Amino acid sequence: MDVRKLVRRAGKSLTIHGSLTIHGVAQPVTLAARELAPVGNARHFTATTTVDRHGFGMAHTSADGLIGTEVHIDLDEFYLPGK
Repeated sequence: MDVRKLVRRAGKSLTIHGSLTIHGVAQPVTLAARELAPVGNARHFTATTTVDRHGFGMAHTSADGLIGTEVHIDLDEFYLPGK
């Protein structure tokens, strides 16, 4: 994930704009994020987004009806300032 822009929203909410690379294919993504309580010196965030797996070069198959095309991504991240 390559973060391009963070936008602060109300309270601890953020919108993260960036690029996600899967199978060597980069696509723009927007994540809904929330800052949680810090853990030691680390800032703690959760974020979610949904992407279309075909946009990352994954082939259409007869199993699409069973597994779907959307992939939901949940992140639980820690950020150490200055690292």
